[in-house]
Amino acid sequence: MVAAVIAGGPVGFGTIIVAFFTCPLISWWNDHVSNPMVKTIDDATKPKEERNQNSAVMLLSHIGKRTYHTIYNALQTTETMRNNMSEYSTSDLRSQLDCSPQHGQL
Repeated sequence: MVAAVIAGGPVGFGTIIVAFFTCPLISWWNDHVSNPMVKTIDDATKPKEERNQNSAVMLLSHIGKRTYHTIYNALQTTETMRNNMSEYSTSDLRSQLDCSPQHGQL
């Protein structure tokens, strides 16, 4: 983003999102997906007497719970938005869209 500003290049909404949210997204992915998966693979490749027998079951259970909570939270957010937007008519929403900035420009 700094290079784009110095060079006089375009800095839009997408540039700002990528600049500020890439690192937190990668950190979240590592903490919740990559590291547990690597730990499970490491456990599964240990000699049989050192291996944690339930590691694969625990990983699948964790992934299933994460998926459930992600979908549940998305549903709750959708319901909240639907309830908040129900007081607007279609023409109100269209007029808001017509007044909004075009192509992500601020």
